[in-house]
This record gives sequence, structure tokens and C-alpha cells, in this order.
Amino acid sequence: MVGGTKIFNISHCGCNRFLRGATSQRQLSVSRQGRRSEAKTRVPRRQWHCRAASALADQEDPLVAAEADPSSPAAIQKYLASIGWQSAWIDGVVERVMKRQLVTTSNNCQEVVEYLMSEGLSEFQVCNMVSLCYEILSSNVVNLQGVVAFMAAKGVTDIPGVLSLHPKLLAYSVAPDNKLLVKGKMRAAIVTRPPGGVDDFRVVIFREGAAFNTAPVTPWKPDDL
Repeated sequence: MVGGTKIFNISHCGCNRFLRGATSQRQLSVSRQGRRSEAKTRVPRRQWHCRAASALADQEDPLVAAEADPSSPAAIQKYLASIGWQSAWIDGVVERVMKRQLVTTSNNCQEVVEYLMSEGLSEFQVCNMVSLCYEILSSNVVNLQGVVAFMAAKGVTDIPGVLSLHPKLLAYSVAPDNKLLVKGKMRAAIVTRPPGGVDDFRVVIFREGAAFNTAPVTPWKPDDL
């Protein structure tokens, strides 16, 4: 007591404790209010599952999207599998499409396969021919028709038999002079002897500018040259 007045000495530690308590009360109040507002806006579990299922349904299946593109490996694989090709042959085609070594579409594959089968080739023969020459699937029906017409003009009667033995001829195109088949700098000639069957023809493949009949390893010269 000083001069009749009481002085209360509040320790610094006690004051801090008092302030901390008040602060904790305010924080607790704010936290409770936040929880109430969060509870009001929280989406019920069942409703959340419905929204998630709806979002997944709206998303397009990547495989379906890939198959919709005719030039995609998935679309080509789907078509070849639908006509009963063996997986080993399909894998060979798809691998080359993925590596950009073969450029084609599922629609073009269908046209090529259907045309070759219309010429008398069986499905097994077409599969085997493609496994030996994948470029067949990148060709088009007009070019294939030209090669078949060229062979018929040369006297080949058993065209399915000749094509099954020499499928790489389908990767060529007919030269402007109708004497040879050409593919870049490669040339192919067909010579037949009556009656023109499988055992009565000769296929000569050579490079542009090749020499003939000059050594044992040079190609045989076609009659048209």
C-alpha cells in the first residue's frame, strides 16, 4: 500500500498466461464456426460417388478413341483380328505401323484383303503373303489391279498361284511402257511359256541399269528388253 492506495502487482508470467487463454478461446470459437460452415458445404458421400461415376462416364475410353482413327495401330489390329488373322501375323503388321515402317489404314487394309480374296486367294494365303511383304497393305486396289492385269497380259493364267509364290510383286507398279514392273530403281519382268501356269513362268528381278548375260551371277535377260 502506498499513500493509502493498494497496488496489485500482476506478474509478467501471469499476464502472458491470461492472454494465451483468451487467444485459445478465440481460436476455438473460430475453429468451431469453420467446422459448422464446412459441414454445411460438404458433399454427402453418396452424392460424391455419383459425381465421380458421372465424370468417369463422360471421359472417353482411350482404346475406343484410338480405334476410331483408321490410321491408328489399334484400329488396324481390330480389323485384322475381326477377319480371323493369327496374332503372330497381326503383331508383325502392328509393329511396323507403330515404327512408321508401314503407312496404311484399317479401311485400306480391308479393301486390299477383300480384293485379293476376290481374285481367288484364300484368307490364309493373303495372311502368308502379307507376312512376307507387309507393303501389300500400304498399296491400293488400283495399283493391285494394274499388277494383276499386267500378269494376265503376260500370259499368266494361275494368278493366285503366282501371287502366293511371289507376293512382293504386289509392291511394284506397272511401268509406263507396260513392259516391266517398277519399284524405285528395282525392276521385275515376267516371262511365261504356254500354258502359263505356275510351273510355266519366270520372274526376273533386277536393278535399273543392270548388265545381262555377262557373268554367271548376272540376271537372265527378259525377252522384252
